[in-house]
Amino acid sequence: MKKVLRYSFLLFAVLGLNCLISSHEAQAFAFNMTNLGSDNVSSLQVNVSDIAGGAQLSVNVSGPVIGDITGIFFDLSQDVGSGLGVISGFSPGGLVYAIQEGAVDKINPFPNMNGAFDPFDVGVRIGNSGGINGGDDFQNFLLSVFGTGVDSTDFERIGVRLQSVGMGQARGGSAKYVGTPGDSPAPVPEPATLLLLGSGLAGLAGFGRKKLKKR
Repeated sequence: MKKVLRYSFLLFAVLGLNCLISSHEAQAFAFNMTNLGSDNVSSLQVNVSDIAGGAQLSVNVSGPVIGDITGIFFDLSQDVGSGLGVISGFSPGGLVYAIQEGAVDKINPFPNMNGAFDPFDVGVRIGNSGGINGGDDFQNFLLSVFGTGVDSTDFERIGVRLQSVGMGQARGGSAKYVGTPGDSPAPVPEPATLLLLGSGLAGLAGFGRKKLKKR
């Protein structure tokens, strides 16, 4: 029985290594954002990562000079066409959006990305206009994009529209940023694969100790 158990752990180790090599690995990309000659915030970080059934965009603004995130625009490597198709939906729900291959630079009545050289494929309105003057005030936002074959590698360009840019109560500015993906960090294996591999390696270590004792 002990011999069967030892060889079972050895099998788990082999299976875990195989899964680690062959399984799909989640990726994440940090985008290099450039200001389009408008007001500047102190820091703007934009990342795209893989999630089940799509990708998640993370937009974070930090101070002391901050702004209200009012729109997120992006291009996909796939042809998105017009309306929901390749893209099946967004989260959170209830967002106002526009989808038109290479033709979106505004979502009426706001926000707009005029001056971004080329229009985007997709635009999503975030919250209500006004920032500290009667609207909402987003410095952090997670936008999930779901669709056929959509993952983090599809995102070729991202635009972020900010309003109420400034410090304290003096926030009358606005800003537009556009960026492209930088390097991808190391992919992270699935937790289940790591558990399988860890169990197998533990068994393999025990198997090796038994061999040494016999010698």
